[in-house]
Amino acid sequence: MSKLGIRWGTLLSALVFGIYHWFSYGLLPGEFRLFPLLYVFIITGSVGYVWAYAYIKTQSIMMPLGFHLGSNFIYSLYFKNSAYGELVFKEVSRIGLGEGYLSFFYLISKGVATALITLIFVKFWVKKHVE
Repeated sequence: MSKLGIRWGTLLSALVFGIYHWFSYGLLPGEFRLFPLLYVFIITGSVGYVWAYAYIKTQSIMMPLGFHLGSNFIYSLYFKNSAYGELVFKEVSRIGLGEGYLSFFYLISKGVATALITLIFVKFWVKKHVE
């Protein structure tokens, strides 16, 4: 990162993290669909940015690694479309929501909110405990 600088290194890390997840989610290669690509890129890119920021602030891979393992664990247990989600969730009732609202809700709750909460935690925790 010394040749690129912290800012460009963090952005490049987030970019690569977002693009990698296109392949790990099975979006590429195949049919080009813009909105799923943007959705996955925004979520994983923003989280990748925060984890790169956590690495820079702590000078250790342990905090970003712990965040990654923790988020994968939570998503695998508590979201219905994940590996164990159907075992945890049982539909009791259903409320009809518009498709646009639901997509926006998932974008905020699954990705952007996670990245913002993690960023706030790193900014304040690292300032008190590491520096």
